[in-house]
Amino acid sequence: MRRPSGEVVAVLTVFLLAGCGLGHQVEMLRSSRPSIGLQTLAVRADLPAGKMEVSAGSPGTLYDVSLSYCRDHFRPLSRFEAEGSRAGLPGWSLLEIAALPLQGDSAADKGPEPNLMTLLLRPGVPLDLRLSVGRGEMDLDLTALGIARLAVHGGSGPTAVRFKAGNSRDMGQFRFVAGGGAVRLEGLGWGRVTSLEFHGGAGGATLDWSGPGPVEAAAFLDLGTGNLSLSFPADLGVILTGKGLPPGAEFQGFREQGGVWVSANAEKAKRRLTLVLDPGEGEIRFAWKP
Repeated sequence: MRRPSGEVVAVLTVFLLAGCGLGHQVEMLRSSRPSIGLQTLAVRADLPAGKMEVSAGSPGTLYDVSLSYCRDHFRPLSRFEAEGSRAGLPGWSLLEIAALPLQGDSAADKGPEPNLMTLLLRPGVPLDLRLSVGRGEMDLDLTALGIARLAVHGGSGPTAVRFKAGNSRDMGQFRFVAGGGAVRLEGLGWGRVTSLEFHGGAGGATLDWSGPGPVEAAAFLDLGTGNLSLSFPADLGVILTGKGLPPGAEFQGFREQGGVWVSANAEKAKRRLTLVLDPGEGEIRFAWKP
């Protein structure tokens, strides 16, 4: 069915024999919209259980989303507004996509679910993304997109966020809140992240700043209870600071200088990253790539 606004929505029903009585009754929602001009798009996507995938789509399509869900436990929400003033985003188009637990259905809070949300976004257009998963995992390949702001809430399973080539604009804000699963943020330099707020969870986390990146960047790192591995390109100078860092502490590849710790390459590096650490219970490891 084609709506007057240009959005295409379709619902298909299939049956998956797994778990839920005689089998999950799975429906699939498909929704897409052609890209017109230089639109800006805010996305609010929430999946309480299952897997979320995000990547670049077609240049001619603003977004293309598919959501499969167990209709016994969830109902879909798919809503588009050309003007996002209701969400405090005047001048931005707004897409909301979610699987909403059915009221009073405790089964939606237990056990595995077949839910899968796949979101393809137009490369290059300015994007404001808020993505969250509960019991499940995330695989976000944000290569070649144009992300201005990003907020991610990880789930109980693994979360991967990747940039393998340049973001088309500086990312002024990236806020990440881990769930219980392992975390990997890869290519933050390619993502042109200028400001990162990271809150770790129980799972281990790897943060990789590969890529050319901005000249100046900063990150606040709240480790949580898991271990944290930080990886930097050889031409990135790094400064460590934070109230939780005891005087005289030693960090591999750094020297203490005036109450902060600076990397050995800081004087020659053409780019600089300032890290404000809030140490947790886990171990912190540093590494420089050749």
